Amino acid sequence: MDLILETAVKPAFSSPFLNSFFKGIAVAGKFFQSHYSQYGFRVACACLAGTLPAYFLNSYSFFIEYRGFWVTITILISLSPTAGASIDGLIQRCLGTLIGALLAMAVWYIVDQRIPGIIVLSFFIAAYRILSFIKPDLRLLSSGTRFPAGDSFISYVDNSFVLS
Repeated sequence: MDLILETAVKPAFSSPFLNSFFKGIAVAGKFFQSHYSQYGFRVACACLAGTLPAYFLNSYSFFIEYRGFWVTITILISLSPTAGASIDGLIQRCLGTLIGALLAMAVWYIVDQRIPGIIVLSFFIAAYRILSFIKPDLRLLSSGTRFPAGDSFISYVDNSFVLS
């Protein structure tokens, strides 16, 4: 037995304006379910949480004195769409910092703590690193995967490397 309810009131969706309004809400809902919008929302929340102390009177001086804006910059640089990519980036940044510190100490002691020698040797090390990315055959001690000389552009798309 079916129950039929008859009323004289028109349903809300009979209006073209309301129909398009609710269709727009449905489309926006599908947009906010995408991975890109979820990642953007996480970045926005993390930046807000990192910057929030700057907006309170009690913590403003602490935020400025201890350079709290670097928290926001670090969040923007280090946050990745996936936890694995974030951890991988963290490990790479830690290793890069360690290698950079060791190279700086080596340069400092190779030139016997003389500033002009530090500048010149650092220039040659930086030039070597830049050229190793332009021409991969120059990579001897540089970090990273060795690619054939024909592959000059590496892009990161959908959690995989694409060579073109």
